[in-house]
Amino acid sequence: QRPASGLHSTITPNGEGTPPRAGDTVVVSYAARTPDGKTLASLAGVRLRVKVTDLLPGLAEGVQLIKPGGKALVYVPANLSFGEGEWPKDVPRGMPIGFFVELHEVIAE
Repeated sequence: QRPASGLHSTITPNGEGTPPRAGDTVVVSYAARTPDGKTLASLAGVRLRVKVTDLLPGLAEGVQLIKPGGKALVYVPANLSFGEGEWPKDVPRGMPIGFFVELHEVIAE
């Protein structure tokens, strides 16, 4: 899928139930890589309980496309990750980031 924001995602399998909304809290795992396959250890988390709005904008948008139990590969363009802000030391400024995401649970708020 590719919405107007520039986010690109592939969701497989899609899980069951209702995807989270921006105001929900989720339990999510994710790992990130550069387009050339380099693992970005600073952008990884396992079973994190977090509000969708506290995620990077592109990751938040991608998580809202996944149903609980689903997984996705989400390519986040620079403007939907750190944009003009401070970038992690291991992430080249302006680089798109690929996230492997698993949505474990949605906790509706």
